[in-house]
Amino acid sequence: MIDAETKLVALLGDPVEHSLSPAMHNAAFCKMGLNMVYLACRVRREELKSALAGLMSLGALGCNITVPHKQAVLDLLDEVTDEAKAIGAVNTVIFKGRKAFGYNTDVLAIDEILGSLSPDRKEAFLLGAGGVARASAYALGKRGFKRVWVSNRNKERGVALVKEMNKIFPERPFEYISWGKVPASSCKLLVNATSLGMSSVPWPEGLLNHLLGPWEFQEVLDLVYIPGSRTQLVEKAKKMGLRHVGGEEVLLRQGVWAFQLFTGMKPEVEVMRKALNLCG
Repeated sequence: MIDAETKLVALLGDPVEHSLSPAMHNAAFCKMGLNMVYLACRVRREELKSALAGLMSLGALGCNITVPHKQAVLDLLDEVTDEAKAIGAVNTVIFKGRKAFGYNTDVLAIDEILGSLSPDRKEAFLLGAGGVARASAYALGKRGFKRVWVSNRNKERGVALVKEMNKIFPERPFEYISWGKVPASSCKLLVNATSLGMSSVPWPEGLLNHLLGPWEFQEVLDLVYIPGSRTQLVEKAKKMGLRHVGGEEVLLRQGVWAFQLFTGMKPEVEVMRKALNLCG
């Protein structure tokens, strides 16, 4: 029951109506008996600063940040983690006193998944160069992958990501490869960090077969999430008998990390997972 002692956590973005985060976090709050509530708030770009100030004034514990504010919020915070600085994006903000601290739990989630999905840390093929791709690239570098091939439909953005990551990781494991091509060596892990596979952005005909058909991929990580359904890439990987993880697992795990930052406690993970499945 919401009362005068209820602690507030919010999601700031535009749009936010589609978000599954409120259901996921509120289910965990309820299960653990925490007097907390998670609300999704649509915030325009020009209102982001005042929204953060308002939450702090109201005594909120913190907030999640989603599109289109993950980059803009960096300039409004007192401190951010090294990961968030390197990626150039924050998705979780914690208020302590009159200060705001920024984190990126996307990279923490991806790093965690990579640890269980591809423990040999040899070579990976990363599709994309946007925000999620940056988080994925950083996690791959942090995990010590010896070679990461990056491909993007916009070559300029792909090359820029490679250069940035090679500055961060002195061993310079990142290399650009033209869109539509695949690594010449025996690359085991494919990571899709593009929008391909979303309901409104299907894979071009033949591209999945070209990527997965003749090559020796053993593991697939698809950052795309379709509520209640498998993406085309995950479905293809499943049929081929490849180990695979879909975007819903990333959504869950970044939420688990955010929950710990908000509360200082480990959540009931399966309760959060069930809430996501029910929403789907």
